[in-house]
Amino acid sequence: MVQGDRTYVPDSELQEALKDIPNGGNFFTLDVTGVQKKVENLPWVRRAAVRKQWPNRLMIYLHEQKATAWWNEESFINEQGELFVAPMRLTSPLVALSGPEQSETKV
Repeated sequence: MVQGDRTYVPDSELQEALKDIPNGGNFFTLDVTGVQKKVENLPWVRRAAVRKQWPNRLMIYLHEQKATAWWNEESFINEQGELFVAPMRLTSPLVALSGPEQSETKV
């Protein structure tokens, strides 16, 4: 089960990221940290928490990136001032900023 407000992380991306989880695996041996890393590697995911729920359920809590600016026409700046690269899925325009590498926090 996936929880959290999702606007930019489609089910298809989650399914693709999680397809390598062994189906015949054991509740006790499932690598929750590995699953969390796979989910957090998705471009629009800022953080994820993964928990096992007895007897056979996996709970995934997602926090998406919140883009505040478009940076150098190739990446985004989030609310924390961090750069992230993700496919363009925004429906409303963002302010476009640019500057030398590593200057996004100053700008």
